[in-house]
Amino acid sequence: MPSSTPEAFSKECAELIRTALEPVEHLCLVDVSDGHTVEGFKDGRAHKPDAIEFFALVVTNNFEGKTRVERHQMVNSPLNEYFASGDIHAMQIRAWTPEQWEKKGKPTNLKNRPCCSSL
Repeated sequence: MPSSTPEAFSKECAELIRTALEPVEHLCLVDVSDGHTVEGFKDGRAHKPDAIEFFALVVTNNFEGKTRVERHQMVNSPLNEYFASGDIHAMQIRAWTPEQWEKKGKPTNLKNRPCCSSL
């Protein structure tokens, strides 16, 4: 992992997403790693035993008119280097427009865990 701690790496990743998708109305990145990459590394399903799994909630008007796949690609793109290196094992994404977020009650987090990095 490029940063010295998982928390610092999470903040770095959130900043990369935020910068790529400006303006971002809300961003919550949660480390939901549960240690399963250790077993996955042993049998070849994971590149690194200490890889991180993220949950991302991203709200920006840049998602207007985009398909779900296009939105996920937009969120993943600034982190491609970390996916390729295995530093990020997986990411669950909720990519909403401000209108969609409003209709859902403007949740700040969907995993009942504090955001590693948020706006």
